[in-house]
Amino acid sequence: MEISEPRRCIIGTVGLPGDRTFYWQIAKGQDIYSIKIEKQQAAVIAEQIDSLLDDLSDDFEIPNRKSIPTMDNDSLELPIESQFDLVSLGVYLVNLLVQLDLKLLDSEGDSLDLRIFLTPAVAREFCARAKVVVAAGRSTCPFCQLPIEPDGHICVRANGYRR
Repeated sequence: MEISEPRRCIIGTVGLPGDRTFYWQIAKGQDIYSIKIEKQQAAVIAEQIDSLLDDLSDDFEIPNRKSIPTMDNDSLELPIESQFDLVSLGVYLVNLLVQLDLKLLDSEGDSLDLRIFLTPAVAREFCARAKVVVAAGRSTCPFCQLPIEPDGHICVRANGYRR
């Protein structure tokens, strides 16, 4: 299945920091594809797309990371249900469009190949939002670099334990 210039292509979360579920939503018309992904996958996807665009920004008129005019800050569209899990992803630049080839798996074990085409500006917006969503989790302890839980954190380094 192919989706050219979707109306939305975002990464969002459901839940509190430390217990969030990450979703990648792609919407074209009334169709919404919700893909459950891991936090690390979201970070890597955004970095790979940004890196591809950075490599080509000198040769083509591609907006840089700092010149993103707008960003979709709206919440995920309802209903938020995990229809698919991400199995693999390919990122390419074809005719100055970012091509994302996704291999998805539904709950019954059936696979779906989804190809998405994004303009470089929309791809940059996608990456910017993904990075904001990933960074919005729990803050890290300045001493041990472990996440600080909402109910507190007992830091082994601050209590005299040496590694």
